[in-house]
Amino acid sequence: PTSQLDMTYHNAPEGAGCDVSPVATRPCQEPWLQDRYEDESWYSDAPTNECTPCEPDELSTTSAPPTSAPSSSTTSTSSSSTSSSSTTSMPSSSTTSMPFSMGEAPTCSQLADVSSTSLTNKAFWESKCSEIPSSATMIRVDMGTVTDYFKPKDGATLCEMLVSNSKHLWSPDGEAWEEPTYYPSTKHFGGSLNHRTRQNSNHPIDQRDTLSFWGYAGSTSGTLGGCCSSDLSTSSGGWKQAFTMHTCAATPPAVEKYSVSFT
Repeated sequence: PTSQLDMTYHNAPEGAGCDVSPVATRPCQEPWLQDRYEDESWYSDAPTNECTPCEPDELSTTSAPPTSAPSSSTTSTSSSSTSSSSTTSMPSSSTTSMPFSMGEAPTCSQLADVSSTSLTNKAFWESKCSEIPSSATMIRVDMGTVTDYFKPKDGATLCEMLVSNSKHLWSPDGEAWEEPTYYPSTKHFGGSLNHRTRQNSNHPIDQRDTLSFWGYAGSTSGTLGGCCSSDLSTSSGGWKQAFTMHTCAATPPAVEKYSVSFT
């Protein structure tokens, strides 16, 4: 008998989660400087010298495909010399109808034109709340050549989202939405945790440390305008970024169907 040679392959265990939030904000980058120095009561009397960051890590924008373990099964050996063969018949051709979304960009109107010296605190955005059209479902933030779309999470309004660090969803185009890793300070409006974008393999060309912040609850001179990058190739440019904010109404996408033949 050869049963003692049977081998059982179990399913691969699920990976353990890793909380990187304690080390996600790095020295010398906004909003790290703001949280640890610029917001302190003594900062205006004793400002620090320019912060010099360590050499940045080489972050890969691609990931290797996961290695799959064999599915749970039992393989038996046999001393029998009898062999068998099987043949799987594939259809010579087939036609599949595949839908492709041909949606248009959301329809938007300007809500605010923010300069690099504008105070974008809670009072500023609360004053803009009454100007938001009832048809609006999202906002668009244009900072330099960067365009971000944000919409409220379920249960929140646009007005509540404008003065929150954690009530928004993000999209690069106003159609596909993601929940970012939120920046932990409740004084920040919008944005995300440091390195949220660079480590997102869904958007390899986006090398920003964070999504765009459109305001800050305090009134310090170091947090004027918006933060932090005016182009996708810049990791962080700090506060005092000029930007515009538009309110947008979602446009239902038109869908066309194509017939694709496989042979």
